[in-house]
Formats: sequence, C-alpha cells, structure tokens
Amino acid sequence: MRIAGLLIFIISFSVSTVFAQNEVIPIIKNEQFSITLEFDPSPNLSKKDWLTLTLKNESDKKLTFKTYNYSINTFDESTGDIIIREGALGRSKKFNLLPQYHNITQPKQIHKTFSLNPGESIRSWKYISNTASATLEQMIDDRQEVCALMQVIIEMSDDGKYFEEYNGEEAFCFEWTNSKNIKTKLLRAHLEEKIIDITQRRINSSIINTLTLNEEVTKRIDSELIIKGIINRAYTENHAERLALLKILNVKKEQNTSLLIDHYKACMYDSKCNWERDLEYYWDNALFDTLLANKLFITNKLKILEYHAPTWETKEAKNKLLDLILDHTQFDFNQTPNQDNFLKWYKDVKLLSSSRHPRVIDYLITILDNETYLKIEDWSGQRNKKITTRKDKIKKINIRVCDVAFVGLLRAFNEVKVEKAFTGFKLNHKLFIDNKWRGVNLVNPDGLRLKNAYNLLPINLNMAEKYYYLGEINKRLLKKLIREYKNNKKEEIDSIR
Repeated sequence: MRIAGLLIFIISFSVSTVFAQNEVIPIIKNEQFSITLEFDPSPNLSKKDWLTLTLKNESDKKLTFKTYNYSINTFDESTGDIIIREGALGRSKKFNLLPQYHNITQPKQIHKTFSLNPGESIRSWKYISNTASATLEQMIDDRQEVCALMQVIIEMSDDGKYFEEYNGEEAFCFEWTNSKNIKTKLLRAHLEEKIIDITQRRINSSIINTLTLNEEVTKRIDSELIIKGIINRAYTENHAERLALLKILNVKKEQNTSLLIDHYKACMYDSKCNWERDLEYYWDNALFDTLLANKLFITNKLKILEYHAPTWETKEAKNKLLDLILDHTQFDFNQTPNQDNFLKWYKDVKLLSSSRHPRVIDYLITILDNETYLKIEDWSGQRNKKITTRKDKIKKINIRVCDVAFVGLLRAFNEVKVEKAFTGFKLNHKLFIDNKWRGVNLVNPDGLRLKNAYNLLPINLNMAEKYYYLGEINKRLLKKLIREYKNNKKEEIDSIR
C-alpha cells in the first residue's frame, strides 16, 4: 500500500463509539487461501483477543504452508515525514502465531510445515494481542488513536513440494485506552485467565508481566491461584512468567508457604523441572540443604546463595557450606600462594569466602600482610563475548596476595551487597560495595578512573582486586571489622562455656 493511500486511510479514520463492533480487513485473498485481520477498534488491557489473524484454505485441495510471519508496524510523524517503525507492536513467526506450536519447545526440529484441508481455517490471536497490548500500555498513558500497518508473509504449496511466497499489508486504526481508565475487576479477570493458561513457549509472558505491574489488580488475585500458576509452569521455559507471579507473592508477603517450599524441594530433584532462575529471586532457608545436595555446579549454588545473603547464614549452614566447598577444592589452609599455584588458589579463595565460615575468615586474616605480587590472566575484557579463545587478547595483571584476602573478607563480612530489582519486566542483580573500600594501586592504574567499579564485577567478585586493594585508610576500617568479628567470636565461645 502506498504512503498516499495510508494517509487517506488514517485521516478518514474516526472511532464512533466505545462499543463499536470488531472490524475485519482482508490482508491476502486469492482463489487458494485468504488471511484476514479482525480487530476491536476500542481495545484496552482487559481485552484478550482484540487482534486476530485467520488463515483459511479457500481451495478444494489440501494446502501446505511453510513460512507464516507477521509484523505490526507503526507510523512516526514526529519529524514531519511518515516513518514506518517495523515491528513496533510485535512481530513473529508461525511458532508463536499458531496454537499447535505453543506447547513445543523446539519446533524448528519437529515441524517445518503445516497443512490445511479444503475449507479449514486456523485462528491466531494470543501472541498478537498480548504483545501489542503490553507495548501499547507502556506507550499510552490515557487514550490515544493509533494507526498501524499489518504485514504478513506466507509461503504456500498445493503439492507440498514447490512453495510460492505471498505478501500482504493493510493499515488499520484503533483507539487504545490505558488501564487506569478500566475497571479493576476486568483486568483481574484477564490476569486470572492468563495465570491458568500454561504454554511451553512465551506466549503470555508480555501480558502477564504488564498486568502484574498493577498492584490494585495483583492484590486481588488469590494466592493459591498464583502458587498453582508457578508450579504448573515448572516444566516450561517461561521463567519470566514464574518470576512475575513470584513477585506478586512477594508484594503480598505470602512467599513462604509450605506448598511453594515443598514444590521447589521436589523440583530440585527432577532434572526436567526448572527452578534455578526462580531461586535467583525466591528463597526460603528450608531450601538450603536441598540446594547443597543438588547436582548443580558449585559456582551456581554459591551464586544463588549470594543473592540471598545473609538470610541463610547460621553456624550450621556455614559448616555445611564449607564442607561442600572443601570437598570440591581440596583446599590446604597451610599452603603459601606462589606463582605456580596462584590461579587455583585464587579461584578457591573466591569460593571459600562465600561460606562466611570463621575458619576461612581466620585464614584470610593471617595473609593480610602478604604484599607479594603475583601474575594472573585477566579475561574480564572479553566478558561480553559469547565465545572466547586463547587467540583473544589476554591481559596479565599483577595482584597482591593481601588484596585477594581483602576482597574475600569484604564478602565474608557482608560488605558486598547484592541488590535485586526489576527493570520493567527483567530481574536484575546489582553488586554494591561502598567506595570507602577503594584504594590506590599504581601497578593496576586502570581502575582508578572508575567511580563505581562494582558495576563491572561479576557476582563471584572475579578480578575485583583491580579496583579494591588495601591502603592505609581502608586497612584501618578493615581492622575495625576484624576486631568486631573477634569480639563476637570470643563472646560466642564464652557463652558455650
């Protein structure tokens, strides 16, 4: 459709009434098949199926389809010219469009084509409506007329061998109403329906995340329904939906229910059950022993525990965690780090400091005076690469033994905080270390210009010694923490006596 034609369509559009009937627009129509768009001209976040694509076999033969893609583009007139924003209100392939693929985790390996018998049709609305609604709700804060261009690309064959590509596009307009103007009970009903609707693919993720942003809606959702929604998604890859539902429970202060705890305990013993990403947000100390007994890599276990420190930190838990780490590392507390053993020693100390165990703390205190510089490979400059090889540029840096102990003690004394926060729909974990712990190391000057160096650090504090090193000021602060630790330890011993 030409731009001039789009202009005529857009200018002529007007919404006559909020109770207007659905409109139907043909996107592609020929003797063999048709694709039509049906839409509600007055949509809002409570309407589940306001955008629908229907593909119908109009012939007397069985038709086979391969490609089936859509894109909803918008028009940007802010510069004076009409600029088309491709996929602004959603785009996808057949695997998200068609309901028969919604419960298939690897559709590309299973289904390359689909077929329709003469007169048969297939209706797709979930992903299209969900994605557009989530985007529009964030874009529009009251009511606004929106005009968009629906584009469809499809490949069809009447013999199952030779495929021909067809393209179609049509403009359509509607008036979106923000959810603040919609009754809470309608939004609640929509969210409840989506919680019940379980799919393997992320068909409902965007709309669930959007609806859960409204606390007036979420506080009216029954907690038992939310928990069932989490449990029933355990065998799907929809971690975003599980996190959204866990966030509701957190707001409602109803996370620590026995039903949810029992679920995650059982889930951790089931190789097909998904739980690891859930525990980056959700935690109960009753899960500690099950986590330690799980076959998950020790680094992944420690990462989860770091997200929830110091919640789990009891004497018994520290003992169990130290035993696990020592079993993995076979660490010798009597060894002296040197260039030959430094890499392993460095990695082991990172793991050990996560235990917060007194034995580890006492060991780290004993090497605070060791100012020996040892070389180590710094791969942190390659951290954004998906794959790194020995051909990549590796930087060797000098690190003092005492600075490794220093960083380990910062962790063991819980001076390294992990902040959990949602940015939109995405859960982020951010490290925070007070800048009072920074120091000056002329051997590694790269970090001096960085104000908040902790933003660059991974959860295991690898290479933190580039930015955090002992000096006169922070050493005095550290000694104060050590005195407090020793006093508490003495009081504990005296109480036992």
